[in-house]
Amino acid sequence: RNSAISESRRAEYIDIVTRDSKRFLDALNDIFYYSKLMVGDVEPVATTFNVNTLLQNSVQVARQQVAELGRDIEIRLHQASGNGFVGGYEPGYVKILASLLGNAVKFTREGYVDVQCVVDVASVKISVEDTGVGFDSGSRELIFDAFQQADITLARKYQGTGLGLAISRTLARLMGGDIVAESHEGAGSRFSVEIPLSAVSETNIQLYDKVQKLLGTGQSRGRVLVITPINDDFDFINRFMTNYNIDVVRSWTAEETDTLVREYPDISMAIIDLYSWSLEGVEAAERIFRQRP
Repeated sequence: RNSAISESRRAEYIDIVTRDSKRFLDALNDIFYYSKLMVGDVEPVATTFNVNTLLQNSVQVARQQVAELGRDIEIRLHQASGNGFVGGYEPGYVKILASLLGNAVKFTREGYVDVQCVVDVASVKISVEDTGVGFDSGSRELIFDAFQQADITLARKYQGTGLGLAISRTLARLMGGDIVAESHEGAGSRFSVEIPLSAVSETNIQLYDKVQKLLGTGQSRGRVLVITPINDDFDFINRFMTNYNIDVVRSWTAEETDTLVREYPDISMAIIDLYSWSLEGVEAAERIFRQRP
């Protein structure tokens, strides 16, 4: 410990070391992940998730970055209409959004970052627009190459590995979609992502709509019994019900259903997976009707 160094200077050195260490770790993580993508070691397994919740979380992180940088940037979020549940590779969406929002904040001194999402029957469309430094038309494809940035002087000023957009486009294409960029130097940029919906979402979104109509959006509506052997289906239902202040219990067998129906008189709905578990599900339904005619 050097007593000649003041506490304020010591804190400054610690802050520099901490920031540089984080930057170095982020660079290593990007290089490692990009290497996995290049050798085909990333498998985009589709699940059902809420794209609006994902957007909210990503924007919250970006707003924290703006606060840390002390910049005058407004981050505006326009969520998808409807329930927001989609099917797709959620970690891919998270990584793409982190890269696009991180770049937008990094290259914008003041103004706004505008995030929009549209979900239709075929795809998810997300755009991130900013009022940052932008780039010329000749760099439109170059910025998606690994270890490349539009301007070497900007690379020195803003740092970074130049892998974020390469990772994002590779992920988007791995998920069956793509990213395109529009920009004018000194006038901001707009990155648009379009990724097709995965088939896994169809049943779960239909389930969401049916449950929403049955239960409404008011206060607690009792308890829901879910009878399914599929963990992903139960997890989806449980997450959805939690948003509506509804408790969920799960049954694995017809016999267990008997016990749960007696134990929880406030069960107001039973969701039975007849497709994956037809015989067991039918027997469970019969037991419920015998107890709750």
